[in-house]
Order: sequence, then C-alpha cells, then structure tokens
Amino acid sequence: MISPDAARNVVGNVISFGLFLSPVPTFWRIIKNKDVEEFKSDPYLATLLNCMLWVFYGILCVIFGSAMYASPLTIMVPIDPALDPRA
Repeated sequence: MISPDAARNVVGNVISFGLFLSPVPTFWRIIKNKDVEEFKSDPYLATLLNCMLWVFYGILCVIFGSAMYASPLTIMVPIDPALDPRA
C-alpha cells in the first residue's frame, strides 16, 4: 500500500507536469500559423525563471532527503526554452 505522503507527492508531480505543459496548444497554434501574432514572450520567460528557482529549491530538498520535488522541474527547465514562441 502506498503511503499518503508518497501519493501526495505523485499527485503533485502529475499536476506540475500538467501546469508546465498547459501552453502547448498555444505553441502548436504558433507553429501551425507560422506567426506569433500578439503573443508576448514574458509569461514564458517568467515560467522558465520560476522553474529554475524551483529546481534550486528541489536540489536543496534532494540534498536533505526528498527527491520528489526536483523530478518534474529538472525535466521542464530544458523543455521550457524550447517552447518559447520567439525561438
């Protein structure tokens, strides 16, 4: 049986992936139309900075004993710049 803490961590990771992948439909629209239209890159850059800060926090948590914080964030830091509509 899975402990409540482990279940909470897994649910948190799933929600984190959903949150970070939520702009994908916008990026597909930009790719399909080959135009950024009126989209601003500021929210995506802010998301990248947010991910980097949480990775730093997650690394500290891994050092002190909990690896669940860093897992979705370490995957999203390289993915987020690739999804930047200005690229």
